[in-house]
Amino acid sequence: MDAEQRYIEVVDFEIDEDLIYKLEDWGFLQYSIPAEVFYNINEVTHKNGFTQKYGGVAPDNKGNPVLFEAMILKQEGDIPILVDVVEIDTDTYLDYIIKNKSLSHDRRD
Repeated sequence: MDAEQRYIEVVDFEIDEDLIYKLEDWGFLQYSIPAEVFYNINEVTHKNGFTQKYGGVAPDNKGNPVLFEAMILKQEGDIPILVDVVEIDTDTYLDYIIKNKSLSHDRRD
């Protein structure tokens, strides 16, 4: 009886250096926003040479939802890069949902 080979797929992404400095002032969001991008990076399509914007929701330090827009550069053969993040309002986030450009991590697991 042969054992089935199992492996863990390692998914990497980078964060732009300027964004790291920007997020330092965002408290817990400096961790939760990149985590949301990480959980959803496989859902982001490759668009060589162009950044893409996605809407997302991340919890703050009290568990309250914060809506954000993530600018991501994902190219074939390269590690994806989180380029910028800005807070957005509900209407803008809903627009991302309609365009099927929202990052959504199922928190039931």
